[in-house]
Amino acid sequence: MECQQKSLNMASPSETPPSDETSRSETPPSGTSSSEKRKKSRAGSATYVAKTKLELEKQWLKHLKVLAEKNHKENEKLKKIDEKLQLKEKQLLWKEMVVNRKMQKKEERHRERMRIENEKCQLLKQLIESKDSFSVNNFLLIICCHLKSKKSVFL
Repeated sequence: MECQQKSLNMASPSETPPSDETSRSETPPSGTSSSEKRKKSRAGSATYVAKTKLELEKQWLKHLKVLAEKNHKENEKLKKIDEKLQLKEKQLLWKEMVVNRKMQKKEERHRERMRIENEKCQLLKQLIESKDSFSVNNFLLIICCHLKSKKSVFL
């Protein structure tokens, strides 16, 4: 901005307002009074003020543009983060569904095993109740078969 102001000052030296130092050091010409000199400097300073206002307005517009770009980038970043979160949420739901299915299958297998074990227990009860008709060897043979089948169910 200083470079631009210097270039403006060089381009139109008559339009630049005199600084306090130059106005003090210079003595008004013999025919002009200090009020006339102020009137002349005001005409040049209006142009300078207008140029300064334009420059400030340009800077302000540039600043607003930078802010808009920054906000846009931040919105894009937030949008991507939101999409990632939604994707993770879907993945978690799928994982939860898979775990629930596995648990249901496991529970179903367990119920089936328990049903089989209950049947075995019922059969053994019946055998024990009717042991008079069976010999002890037959009873032991049935128990051994039962134990072997029990191992195979849990494998």
